[in-house]
Amino acid sequence: MSFEQSYRPGGRSPYAPRAMMGLILYGIMQGVSSLRQLERLARTDLGCMWISGGILPDHSVIGRFIQRHEVRLSGEFFEKLTARVLQVTGTGAGTVAGDGSIIEAAASRFQEIKAEALAELIVKQREKMAASEQEAGEEKRWETEKARHDLNRLLEAQQVLEERQQQRQARGKKGEVTINRQEPEAVIQPQKDKKRFLASYKPSVLVNELRIIIGQAVDPSSETQVVTSLLDQAQQQGVIETALFDAGYFNQQVIDATEERGIELLCPEGRSQGKDWHKQSGKYYPKSHFQYDPEQDHYRCPQGEILTCQSRYKGNAAS
Repeated sequence: MSFEQSYRPGGRSPYAPRAMMGLILYGIMQGVSSLRQLERLARTDLGCMWISGGILPDHSVIGRFIQRHEVRLSGEFFEKLTARVLQVTGTGAGTVAGDGSIIEAAASRFQEIKAEALAELIVKQREKMAASEQEAGEEKRWETEKARHDLNRLLEAQQVLEERQQQRQARGKKGEVTINRQEPEAVIQPQKDKKRFLASYKPSVLVNELRIIIGQAVDPSSETQVVTSLLDQAQQQGVIETALFDAGYFNQQVIDATEERGIELLCPEGRSQGKDWHKQSGKYYPKSHFQYDPEQDHYRCPQGEILTCQSRYKGNAAS
């Protein structure tokens, strides 16, 4: 088994990768993803005990297992598991639907920092590393290594921060970008409640008609950037005929990605707010704004136009 190749002989025997994968997959099927909840599931759920062989790993052990096998879990293993599930269920990838969400990063909000403060930390960290290098003794080596590691992390965060600041300026936006020192890959962005700004990511999935996940990807801040990757993953499981996305995916990148692959795209322009359909484009009137005139046997828009509004109404319905 490829999972076992990453372990070295000797020491305490690890939990069997097959049992650990059983625990994780069972938890996902039950809607459980938290490490502590998985630990609790292994101790209290009979179904989980049967699948995992009764192992009782600590939440930190589960976390290390996921980190150790991160590439396998998100790559080859995912593809093989998906192919097997589709085979058992007798389904394919003919019609797929995609969507994303936002998840908070596992980083303290108190670690958010601006460019000026980050530069000061880098200067102090360099001084600390230089001081530790001057001190002789084998016992000080680990301090030097830790200082060097911390400095590299700060330099990586500074590079990411500068790139994001340049991208922000290129889009004509003002303001200073902040970054989280613990997870510089995460982006400080509004959460679902629109009230909090925290370091977070945007994972996305592509599912078939039975809501089986056949494509998955994570981007720091964009759901549309990963559409190409999602479609490529799903196409390994079969031919995609139709792809459905909500209005948040209506942009040229998504249109081009589906057109290049010969996929029918069903994606509305605009977003629904209550009973009205508010378009991002000003070319069409919302359908609910039309009123039927029985005497004229026509629909009238608020401006009183008839022929023009009829054509626009048809265009709106078609889109």
